[in-house]
Amino acid sequence: MAKRTRQWRLTALGLILAVANAGTDSYYAPTDTSLPFDFKSDASFDEYLETTKAYLSAHREFIRPNRKQAELELVMPFELRPADSCDGRSRGVLLVHGILDTPYTMRDIAEVLNGKCFLVRSLLLPGHGTRAGDLLTVTAEEWLAAVDYGVRSLKSDSDDVYIGGYSLGGLLAAHAAITEPEVRAALLFAPALDVTYPFLAQQSSWLRHLKEWLDKNPAPLPVRYQSMSTNAVAQIVKLVGQYDDRVGDGFDKPAFVVVTDVDIAVDSDKIVDEFIERFDHPLSRMEIYGDAGVELDGRMNQHESYLPEQRILNIAHMGIPYRDDDRYFGRDGAYRDCGQYLPIIPNSEVAACQRNDDNWRGELDSTEDEDYLPLQRLTYNPHFEETMQRMLRFIAAVENTNGEAQ
Repeated sequence: MAKRTRQWRLTALGLILAVANAGTDSYYAPTDTSLPFDFKSDASFDEYLETTKAYLSAHREFIRPNRKQAELELVMPFELRPADSCDGRSRGVLLVHGILDTPYTMRDIAEVLNGKCFLVRSLLLPGHGTRAGDLLTVTAEEWLAAVDYGVRSLKSDSDDVYIGGYSLGGLLAAHAAITEPEVRAALLFAPALDVTYPFLAQQSSWLRHLKEWLDKNPAPLPVRYQSMSTNAVAQIVKLVGQYDDRVGDGFDKPAFVVVTDVDIAVDSDKIVDEFIERFDHPLSRMEIYGDAGVELDGRMNQHESYLPEQRILNIAHMGIPYRDDDRYFGRDGAYRDCGQYLPIIPNSEVAACQRNDDNWRGELDSTEDEDYLPLQRLTYNPHFEETMQRMLRFIAAVENTNGEAQ
């Protein structure tokens, strides 16, 4: 895959070493009550939704206090039931969002699957949807327990169970696919099977006791945090290690994996190697945006990430799960990421990006070429529709009794 510039290394180092003072503002302090739901219970998904809504209503730090109900609907876990016209064997899929995100992240993918008669459910991971401070105390075990509950609840309502996830959610989905015999296949979007610059990330296991935040910023949108706690990184690193132990010599379930060759969060090179070496099911498929950097086998597809007619330099990690018309992250969405949260992006470049309407878009800091600067982060996926069609063909192949890939 295309090599990252030296600036990527500086970015990762800057995020680890950036000074962030522990604030007293309630948004950056943990909620003072326990988790609202016992994920070890056999409660129905409706009960889970009801309990979570009550908890969010009481403990969420609302970005727009005059629109609380609208915010709740955006960040709530959700269920999409198949249309009455659907018949035959019931299929269910659990979708898991990434770090800092909420179930909103999985909405576009959920609607595609629901349109093909899937019962779709998406969880709100512990530590999310309330206030950034809850990332100071959340644990990997709580995330795993939430996903375990989601799979159990789906098994009781579906004949066939699938699981999917984005980033951290992809890592958690991979865990579930390995450990749950009933999971038929996994849909993994930029899964955090390995993190960028793991040596630096691994320092978070002790650094979290000295430094609460790697970066601490106000939330510009209701659907995600913009602050990363050191503890959250430590929990992800812990899960990566557990995944390596659990997967052993091979990931034996069919998996649909999507990666981009420039990624600020996950190590795409290692994920490609992981797919080749350990994702050994013949029906597994990988979609790569950009330069794979390896010889492709028959299960891998490579897609152009440089789209000059759209002023797209490359595909960014953050944009993978979103349509180009998403209200927040689409081409004309409300959110604009110009690197204002990265310590080494010059203020002048940030200001120019925020001022311009015709920026090139890509993964931040992925180029030093002045022709593409200022660079705005690409927060949607120009290949979304094509990728969804390939995902549906993968599912059809899994369900084909002959086991033939289509």
